[in-house]
Amino acid sequence: MTYRHLKYCSLAAALALSLTACGEDAGEDGGEAAPCELKMPQDGEPFEKLSDYCFFQGDLAEHNPTEGVYAYGVNTKLYSDKSDKLRFFVLPEGEKIGFHETDKWDFPVGTILVKTFYYPNDARSPEAGRQILETRLLVKKQDEWDTEIYRWNEEQTDAEHYLIGQTVDVEWIDENGETQTVDYKIPAKSDCKSCHNHNDKITLLGPRTRQLNGENDYGDGPVNQIAYFNEQGLFDGEVPSVDSLPKLIDPQDESQPLELRARTYLEGNCAHCHSPGGPARNSALFLNIDEEDPYHWGVCKTPIAAGGGTGGRPYDIYPGEPERSIMLYRMNSNDPEIKMPELPLRTIDEFGVNLVTEWVANMEGSCAQQ
Repeated sequence: MTYRHLKYCSLAAALALSLTACGEDAGEDGGEAAPCELKMPQDGEPFEKLSDYCFFQGDLAEHNPTEGVYAYGVNTKLYSDKSDKLRFFVLPEGEKIGFHETDKWDFPVGTILVKTFYYPNDARSPEAGRQILETRLLVKKQDEWDTEIYRWNEEQTDAEHYLIGQTVDVEWIDENGETQTVDYKIPAKSDCKSCHNHNDKITLLGPRTRQLNGENDYGDGPVNQIAYFNEQGLFDGEVPSVDSLPKLIDPQDESQPLELRARTYLEGNCAHCHSPGGPARNSALFLNIDEEDPYHWGVCKTPIAAGGGTGGRPYDIYPGEPERSIMLYRMNSNDPEIKMPELPLRTIDEFGVNLVTEWVANMEGSCAQQ
């Protein structure tokens, strides 16, 4: 992949978001257009079209990042109604990331994270293309992150700024050759805080060491992402050898221990709410991978306030009996009064249900009856 040069020309001190274009458009003679350069409205308001930011060069749908726009992936993916995602970030010129081994990375004011949601037309044939539905931006402001949503047009040429949310009927062919359908929900801007919430402020979910300590291809074959970012000078200090850093696994890797696979799945899909500081912190059900007390994972734990969401079951996790565990009851439901997560999924993650069921079924011990 060939990357073109991207540079910030100015950065407003107040919000660190005001970037202006330095290049020129295509010449009047009709020649090839010059590479566009990243720009943000001087008033801090979002552009109406995704293309106006110039995150990508050439065909926008191809998502070919300009130099300075970095692709990244996560080890444990968040289930999003079977959609796939493309992830990128861009830093203000001259700014660095505050690296942490266990905590979330400290991105500087003016950072933009870009995440595009899509479905393949035919999962068996990448050349068949994809259906891009939306691109979400997270923009770092002074005291928290702000969110913007862009809805792609049917021609797949651009995406427009969108605030109110929409349900889209999607159909595709899966890796087994079977036709799949889903009523995919593009969230409203106000929906974003339901997941991106920590201590009542909008925050990031994925970008931290244990999620990004894995490989990505930046044009010359797979390399470790953290090592690559370090070589590019993106961190504000020394970074230990990636071999010594924490790393989440892919829960679908059956060569890994069952408990680690299940707990990693819960970390990637549930812990952003069920952790200290998360929206569900009052439940005392903490599903982050570094929680060491099984009680806080839900083992023999009675719910604090679940109402009808318990289904008459006594404990969040009942060892050896997934059918008597509230966690599985809620994960395996699409009833708005029962389901977990509450928003925004429209489908049940069957893989996750099966994995956690197997984990609970293999737990030893029992809970005292109440």
